[in-house]
Order: sequence, then structure tokens, then C-alpha cells
Amino acid sequence: MQDNARHTTHGIALSYSTEYDYKSYGINLSFAKASADNNREVSLKAGAFFDTWKVILPAELRPEGYGSGAHRDTDPIDYKPRNSYNASLSVSQIINKRLQVLLTVEPAFQQGLLSTPFHRIYFRDGAETVERLPGSRLKLPIGVRLHYFLGDQVIVRAFYRYYIDDWGMQAHTVNLETPIKLTSFISISPFYRFSHQTAVRYFAPYGEHQLTQKYYTSDYDISGFNSQFLGTGVRMAPPGGLLGIGHWQSLELRYGHYVRSTGMVANNVTLLAKLK
Repeated sequence: MQDNARHTTHGIALSYSTEYDYKSYGINLSFAKASADNNREVSLKAGAFFDTWKVILPAELRPEGYGSGAHRDTDPIDYKPRNSYNASLSVSQIINKRLQVLLTVEPAFQQGLLSTPFHRIYFRDGAETVERLPGSRLKLPIGVRLHYFLGDQVIVRAFYRYYIDDWGMQAHTVNLETPIKLTSFISISPFYRFSHQTAVRYFAPYGEHQLTQKYYTSDYDISGFNSQFLGTGVRMAPPGGLLGIGHWQSLELRYGHYVRSTGMVANNVTLLAKLK
């Protein structure tokens, strides 16, 4: 809801999602206030998600009588909560007619089942168990975004984010995207993102954990690595709509190539259509 007289915007959103092994209920609140000349805006957001997860265990590690979690399996299975709370404070400032800056701080706290029980862990002596991680996690990302207008045809969008959490991970992410207008309704957007992160203190590769450890994971998503993601997008937005359809405002095709220092390589194709 927007109040033009007070230059404020506020809202509330409820959400629900479900998959095979979890259900989630969420609520989000938002408030924003702009300056009288609209050159500055301060926004606050807060959200909470209340999830319930099925504790699915590897077949060889299930206690006798413990279910598989399959649809027709009547044996009992545990259900565990995972609650997430997040907040966001951002300040946007127009410096001049070419430069706009955004600063954002987004603390988050998670509590509950934060490990993935169907992930196996192998110890140095060959013993096997399931992943185990602490029951809480505090995260703090801080980001800065710059938009610089080089002219009518070129915009430079730069973003830097620093991340730290109480599991011992630190990360730096730099993203650069430069939309270039080829004609009045066709533009291309080459982009590049580099990310570096350290491993959480509970990570070790396959067969490197010790039985004396309290927590353990071999999930490479929370290991230490560098990653690069580069590609480009092509966007079409004719004034009269695509193919003469006035409600079809734009179409964008994006391709990206992802490389991770752990050996992972991926390609991504996205098609975006905007209808009004």
C-alpha cells in the first residue's frame, strides 16, 4: 500500500509451499519511506518461515521399524522443524543524474534441523553415519550496489557482497552487468560474477572426518571454493508489444556458463516474458 502524501509504502505477504519432504508457512512485512524529492529511500523488511521436514535416512542407517518416507510406507518417520527469521535494512541514494547507490544489510537466523540427514558421512576408519550440523545459524550479508548511466545506450550495474556466519564461513561476491541498448527496443546485457568462500568449520572431504568430532559434513556447497558465472542476455521490448500483442511487453533470453573450482561446470538458459 502506497501513501503518496507521506512518501511511504508498506505491505504484508503470506506464503505457503510444499514439496515431497517439507512444508513451509511464511510471513513477510515491509516498509519504505522516500525523501520529499524522491532521491533517497530507506526500506525495512522482516520475514519468518516455519518449516517442517521429514527426517529421511539412508536405507542402511535406518533403525529397525523406521520408515523410508515413501508415499505408501506406513512405518513411522520423524518430523523436525526448521524456522528462519530474516530482516533487511537498505538505503538507496541518487548521488547525481548518472549515479545511484544502494547499501543493504540482511541479518538472518535459522533454528532447527539444519543438516540433511540423507547425506552420508564416512569417517577415517570406514565407519558411516549421517550428516550432523548445529541446530542454529546466524548469517550476516552486507552489500553495496552501484548503477552508473554512461549515456542513453549503456548502464553499468556493479554489486559487491560480503558474507559471514557463525559456522566459520566468509564469502566475497562481485557482480558486474552492463546493459547495452542496440536499438530503441533491443538490448544485450553481458554479465560476470565472481565468488570466493571459505568452508564452514565442520566440513571435511570424503573419509576425512574423525569419530571424536561433534559435527560433520561433506557437502561441497558449504566447502571452500571459487566460482565464476558469465554470460549475456538479449531483451526485446517493442513499444506496441511483441508480435503486435499489446499485453506482451517484453521477452528476454539469458545464457550463463558456471564454473566452480571443485570441478563443477554448468550451463543455464532462462527465458523471461513480461505480460501486462
